[in-house]
Amino acid sequence: MRRQQLTTISAVALLFFSVSFLTLFPEAAFAQYSSIYRNYRELGFEALEQGHYQKALLFFQTAQSVEPADEELVQYINLVKRLIENRIEGAPAVKDQTVQLANDETEAPKPRALTKAATARTSQPLKVQPQTVSHKIEVLVSEDQNADMTKGTTDDLDVPFDKGATAPQNRIVQAPERAPLISSRTRSQPLPSADVKLLDPAMADDDYPVELLELSDSLWAEQPNTLIELPLDTKLLIRSDNRINRVLVTTPEMIDMVQTNRSEIAISPLMRSQTFLHIWEDSGRRWTFTLKTTLPLKVIEEGKRYEPKRQGSVENFKMTYDTNWYSTYSGPSKDKLDRDSLNFVNTFGLYGPTPYGNLDGIVTLYKTDLTPTETTYYTVGVSQGKVGVLDDFHLRLFDSARPFSNLTFPGRQIRGILFEDKVYYDELTYTYLRGQSRSTYGTPSPNVSNQNESYVEGLRVKYKPSDDFGLALNYARAWGTDTSPFAKDRAVSIETENKLTENFAVYSEFAYDEDEMAQRARLNYTEDSSNLEARLRNIPSAYANVSGAPSGQGEVGSDFTYRRNFEKFDLSSYIDFYRDHQNENPENPDAVNIDFNSNIYVPLTDRSSWRTDLYYFHSPGLLSDDTDTRVSSTYSKIFSLWSRNLSTYITETTQFRRSDSNLDSEYDRNSMTVGAQYSLTNDLSVSASYEQYWIKDRGTTPNTIYPEVFYTALNYRKMLSDQWRWNAGLSYRNEERSENEKSFLAGEDSLTSNLGLTFSPNPDVNIYVDGRLRDVWAENSRNTAYTEADVNFGMRSAWDLGLAWNPSALVEGHVFKDINSNGRRDEGEPGIPGVSVLIGETSSVTDPEGWYYAEIKARSVVIGLDVETVPDGYVFQNQLQQEFEITHKDVIRYDIALATRSGIYGIVFVDSNGNKSPDADEEKIGNVKVILDGELSTVSDMRGSYFFNNIEQGQHTITIDINSVPMQYLPSIALEHTITIVEGTTYMFHVPVYLKQ
Repeated sequence: MRRQQLTTISAVALLFFSVSFLTLFPEAAFAQYSSIYRNYRELGFEALEQGHYQKALLFFQTAQSVEPADEELVQYINLVKRLIENRIEGAPAVKDQTVQLANDETEAPKPRALTKAATARTSQPLKVQPQTVSHKIEVLVSEDQNADMTKGTTDDLDVPFDKGATAPQNRIVQAPERAPLISSRTRSQPLPSADVKLLDPAMADDDYPVELLELSDSLWAEQPNTLIELPLDTKLLIRSDNRINRVLVTTPEMIDMVQTNRSEIAISPLMRSQTFLHIWEDSGRRWTFTLKTTLPLKVIEEGKRYEPKRQGSVENFKMTYDTNWYSTYSGPSKDKLDRDSLNFVNTFGLYGPTPYGNLDGIVTLYKTDLTPTETTYYTVGVSQGKVGVLDDFHLRLFDSARPFSNLTFPGRQIRGILFEDKVYYDELTYTYLRGQSRSTYGTPSPNVSNQNESYVEGLRVKYKPSDDFGLALNYARAWGTDTSPFAKDRAVSIETENKLTENFAVYSEFAYDEDEMAQRARLNYTEDSSNLEARLRNIPSAYANVSGAPSGQGEVGSDFTYRRNFEKFDLSSYIDFYRDHQNENPENPDAVNIDFNSNIYVPLTDRSSWRTDLYYFHSPGLLSDDTDTRVSSTYSKIFSLWSRNLSTYITETTQFRRSDSNLDSEYDRNSMTVGAQYSLTNDLSVSASYEQYWIKDRGTTPNTIYPEVFYTALNYRKMLSDQWRWNAGLSYRNEERSENEKSFLAGEDSLTSNLGLTFSPNPDVNIYVDGRLRDVWAENSRNTAYTEADVNFGMRSAWDLGLAWNPSALVEGHVFKDINSNGRRDEGEPGIPGVSVLIGETSSVTDPEGWYYAEIKARSVVIGLDVETVPDGYVFQNQLQQEFEITHKDVIRYDIALATRSGIYGIVFVDSNGNKSPDADEEKIGNVKVILDGELSTVSDMRGSYFFNNIEQGQHTITIDINSVPMQYLPSIALEHTITIVEGTTYMFHVPVYLKQ
């Protein structure tokens, strides 16, 4: 009757929660912020090239809201602002192209025709096309010139893979003609009409689209200079059947490239441009690709343009409920099963951020068929807490665990209080705990831990002023009638960590338990792909911590671990030399014991590998003075069979065991195991293995036995829908000739079946039921036949309570004229009235003194200026906007500097039409040096642009460094110019160049 009641209660509880909360879990949406930043940044540059200044300002502002620290964008925002205000000197008058850009009528440039639009979310073959070379590529060598390796080939380059690799600085390559990277629309053309559908970058996907490029024989036929067009929001995987040993990209700043494994490269584009990518394989092939990164655009509904979040709220409080009903059965047959155990566990959780830290709490109710329901685990705590002078503290009440060290207070659960805090610029950390000792981790059995009269108190103080040095003091004491008889009342230790060099570090601990001293030390050396670790210990037999015997009690010794990834294989080794006075051999107490193991892994190809393991154990100093030697080698290979993978392996093992104290434990064992796994369908797989042993018993009655094992299994996993999935399995194991105890076999044949069903209506709810039935037949006279089964039924769930507790703060400051351009408000610098300061989702207009303030209630807030309210002639001195984390009852003081200082801007470009003005389709030249007044200098970027900021009004001299101009070009203007700067304007000075004849 009790069993039926319990089953009914669990079923009703599960049904209630599953029905009540299925609709309470909204789908999470994650924005690709880096993709948004890159796409809007490039849209801004494109709009600037086309003369669409209002749109350029909109795009630059959006990109800068995602990456406020991008100082380059501030320069372009200032430039565009002065272009709109027509405060440009040294250039033809700018036509008024001001357009009202309301949210519902904003346009973006039309997309250029793309050769390929990547939309795949999983690895798919990437379409590429050969690129026609329009004329011969000439390689020019110069000792004095800087290199321009953004185009051409590198026939004699042999450069190891390096993410930051650049081309040699003494090579200039004459490249073929390239298609323009930007639209050919000129500045004088009008904006599109307002009824054009909005176009936006593909930026709102949950994951980056991933394209796969296989280095195949068919692709080799299209070499060299195969063109790849890669959208900015797409990741490219280049994979080879051979090992890739070298990679070179001629313009490394335009992409982020990593070699993920021996035969794969991952590329993420950073900006629109074009470069050459060279790949060398072990097979001897050298691939050359022209990699062109493009701006992905897609049509979206009007009014759906990305709006940066200016105010962040804390997450809502959430509640979790987990239930598990687990029962086991056994009997002589399937129709005579009796229940052995029944466990019913319910766990409730509550967590969420508060103005004082992140709150969480858990309560666990535990019940068996023998005991009533009991609360066995409960805890509540605050992490990353902030109250008054306490910052980033951790507080936990009731059940908790925090280890100090192995020699004082190792990991053990207590019921009491745990407090941890950081002080003195986070250099000093202290931890205090006090409470009743708990018998186990997790969910203790009822009526056990609650009656344990054992208590512990501990204090740990750690001082770490730098990454190179740390010092910790641990103190712990224990008391109570149920304290372990093997534990000590008190233990104290000092721990140190010293990073002596970039590669070498030493860690140590010295402990005292009021009777004995114990020491431990660890030395670690790391360099490139290798790691060496040495550990030393001296722990007397009588030494103990406040919980009991520490690991390694009675041992004096040292162990060494070495790992190294060689070019062709990986090696890992471990050896331990020690004397054990806790379990010593009375006839040889000072003998040194040896424990050694090592393995080597050799990837032969992408589909085959070899692994060898060696194990050696020799214990003349222990009561069980044994010597055990074992060598095992495994060869694995994957075959293609009917378009599917067949995974196979073969393992050979040899073992010799000898004992000076027990002759009956000696034996020689050899074994051979072969196995395979094959996927019959996407959901159904079959596996099988066969083990054959040759065991020679060297005991008092020597003999040889030949046990063997055959195992096969069938597994089926099926996704019925996005919410339903189920799995089933059937396995058979047959053991033969297992009578001898040295066969190490259970002497049982078995047939096991399992079945499971899972329902997940959304990521926060998971309802499951699974069962297993195992029939066992006796293989020898030492065993009996039986049947066992288990059933597991439960749910894991979480739901949003719709409640949030945001901190509040006061935001205040001045918007001021930065006369000396130092970025901060000094005495005598006046405020600027009438400027609208955007504070999260609200705003404040500065008074006649430039003062603004607002109260805000949020987790974070972005503070910036409404650009349209900034007076003409003023530009930004630092970030256009800045994000602040809010601490409850805090006062955020943020002064915003504006200046009327002048600047100089220009573009270095190939003037193909001779009009001395850069057009959108004309090539831009980077790395050209421009000097101001013979002192200040800057170089043009990849777009040919250069800036001088905060220039005083008056006459200045601009000089072009001819040695920095690529050797095949000459400037079409004089190398030195005198210009006159007017305050509050930007002087535009372009540098046109032409190709030598």
